[in-house]
Amino acid sequence: MAAGVGLTREIIVQEAVRLADEVGWNRLTWSSLASSLGIRPPSLYNHGESFDELKSELAVRGLRGLRGALAAAASSSGSGEDALKPLGRAYVEFARRHPALYQASLRAPAPGEAAFGELARETLELVFGVLEPYGLSHENAVHAVRIIRSALHGLVAIDLAGGFRMPEALDATLEVLLTTLVVGFKHLANTEASQ
Repeated sequence: MAAGVGLTREIIVQEAVRLADEVGWNRLTWSSLASSLGIRPPSLYNHGESFDELKSELAVRGLRGLRGALAAAASSSGSGEDALKPLGRAYVEFARRHPALYQASLRAPAPGEAAFGELARETLELVFGVLEPYGLSHENAVHAVRIIRSALHGLVAIDLAGGFRMPEALDATLEVLLTTLVVGFKHLANTEASQ
């Protein structure tokens, strides 16, 4: 097919994901996407897209995928304090398999991004639900959510950048990290209860 013939919005989005996975989320540009599709950058506008709209769509897809992976892990693990471990494994696995979509999903929703904002709220509620067995106060549950995200993202970001070169298996490190979080949140809950 000639360049641009038969080009659809879905093809553009899929190519943006593929290209971002290849070159990195922060190196995805309107020009590089057009070049990859075999068209000139202005031709992308013929498909009702702007670069900001495209990035917003990728953020929605990324967060939808991440939320789906976390929800599946949470529902298969039952309840209880150890439900955090499958959730953490699912987070890391999604980020490894879909690095561009994962990176797209990291930002906070902008004003007017209703779909992204709703997914962010649902994802947050899911993680709060996994933390319920610890019996944390709302404030400490917020801290726990931030700690979980920071710890898992830190591991993922360093891994995707090729920063772990020691011979010990990274999946074993992930298990130690998750156990540390579980133990830490149990301790935090006990400390709250004794006050």
